[in-house]
Amino acid sequence: MLIEYGGNDADFRWDEVSERPYDEHEPNTPLPQFLATLSTLVDRVRDCGIRPVLATLPPISASRYLDWITRNGLSKENILLWLGDEGAIYRYQERYSNGIKDLAEQKRVDLVDLRDAFLAQRCLLPYLCEDGIHPNSAGQQLIRNAFAQKFAALTAN
Repeated sequence: MLIEYGGNDADFRWDEVSERPYDEHEPNTPLPQFLATLSTLVDRVRDCGIRPVLATLPPISASRYLDWITRNGLSKENILLWLGDEGAIYRYQERYSNGIKDLAEQKRVDLVDLRDAFLAQRCLLPYLCEDGIHPNSAGQQLIRNAFAQKFAALTAN
């Protein structure tokens, strides 16, 4: 059973960040809670006699995503003030992907490294939608190829 989620969990309530850039803001699902939930899910799947397979998150384009979330009037300046720098959006999301990878290793679960499939490309932008976070059709093809390679490896064993 393929288990792949986390992108929305790593996101923030950008309207609140825009309104109150000096406040503390938590992601939609704090990383420890996200990993605990994922760990429980892996255990439950195994308890049912099913082999879990985890997948990392495709990377995002911080600049495109920042432009996207501020396109309807949220304060880009306030969001950047809170973030510290534009790349922080990428790093927040990357921590969740790294957590998935670490959990797969700890629990000895097979992993489809979607992030690496994207990062292996010279340029990331041709594989992402305008919003900077969702894979476009070319990105979906990278995902299909990564799954096909993992499936072939798993069935060969």
